[in-house]
Amino acid sequence: MTLSIVQVLFLALHCVGCAQVQHPGKSKASQLTLVGEWTVVEQSATPVSIATLCQAIRPGSTITFGPATLAVYATATEPCAVMHYKANGQFLSFSREDMVWLATYQLTAERLTIRSPNLFTPATTTPAGPGSEIQVTLTRK
Repeated sequence: MTLSIVQVLFLALHCVGCAQVQHPGKSKASQLTLVGEWTVVEQSATPVSIATLCQAIRPGSTITFGPATLAVYATATEPCAVMHYKANGQFLSFSREDMVWLATYQLTAERLTIRSPNLFTPATTTPAGPGSEIQVTLTRK
C-alpha cells in the first residue's frame, strides 16, 4: 500500500512538471516587476511635478524602483524625491511622511504606464482641475 501512495505522488509531481513545461508564459508573466530603472518617455502634460516634491519632470527623467521605495531624478544628479510605494493589483500607493498618493498602472516587461489625479500635477501656475488625471509612460533602461 505504501508503494502505491509513492507512485501516486510521483505521478502527481510529474504532471505538475509537465504542466509548467507546456505553459512557460505563465511563469514569465508572474515575474513582471516594477523594480529597476525606468526612463520617462511620454506624459500627458509637460512638464509635471511629482507629489509636489519634484518640479519639471520631463521625458528623459529617471525613476528608480527598489523593492519598497522609489527615487525620482528630474536631472541626472541627486534624487528630488524618495518615496515608499506598494503595488496591489493594478493600483499603486505612494507615501512620504504623512502624505499618500494613489495611481493605477499597467506593466509589461519593457513599459510602465502610471495614471493619477494627484501624484502628478502640471508644473505650471494653472491647476489641472479636480479629477484631472495625468498619465506618465516609462520604459525600462
